[in-house]
Amino acid sequence: MDTELQKINLQGFIYVADSAAMTLEKQEQSRRAKTYLITRGGNHLKIVKQSLKQAD
Repeated sequence: MDTELQKINLQGFIYVADSAAMTLEKQEQSRRAKTYLITRGGNHLKIVKQSLKQAD
């Protein structure tokens, strides 16, 4: 997870969203606007799986 976080430049705008933002359309809109979405991710997401594995 540290590797993934190091790729992110958190100097820009960060939007804290509910889990409804976890759609492809919302993520593409965020990418085009050069913003970051922070939301609760489901257990099926790769980064969540990696985090849970590290926590064990």
